[in-house]
Amino acid sequence: MKTTAAFILLLSPAASIAFGFSDVHYWVGTGSNRAALVIDWVTGPGPRSVAIGYRFDGQKTGRDMLDAMSKMQRSITYVLVPGVPYTAVFGIGYDRNGGGLDPVDPGDSYAEGWFTSGFWGYYEGTTTSETLGGWKFADSGFQDRLLVDGSWDGWAWAPEFSGSSPATPVAVPEPASLAMVVTGLVFLTKRKFLRD
Repeated sequence: MKTTAAFILLLSPAASIAFGFSDVHYWVGTGSNRAALVIDWVTGPGPRSVAIGYRFDGQKTGRDMLDAMSKMQRSITYVLVPGVPYTAVFGIGYDRNGGGLDPVDPGDSYAEGWFTSGFWGYYEGTTTSETLGGWKFADSGFQDRLLVDGSWDGWAWAPEFSGSSPATPVAVPEPASLAMVVTGLVFLTKRKFLRD
């Protein structure tokens, strides 16, 4: 069983959507159906957003997809709103620097709020195809949204309760390739330091 994860950078919300499953390099889960999740923190360290592919069989929900992604090695983490009788997302974080997610680490992405500093808007793709056609505010909560082959889900942070749908994805290197780039940069920096 092979499990991988897709990390995709996002441009500004003004960019046109021209992105498909063929642009997603990493996937979590297994199965014959595919869906993708885009998470947009709007502010913070760049890239501001990530997209992750999800493979599945059977009946799965938006929450099942987020749960699978939160179990990845490069963790996506989410927290539910405490003390409410229904399921709602309070915060979403992403460990960008590999040191474990820390909400106050400027190198990680994390945003939270409900009735205070903002909220997480939940979106669904306007098409169920391999190509993202656009976004609309989701008709149901992520726990009730049933995924189908070709589903696109999105979360976008709305600071101060003003937000927009997730931005357009752009592919980035595989985590193994990215690790090689980081290792190479560390090696070159050390080498330069030792020479100086």
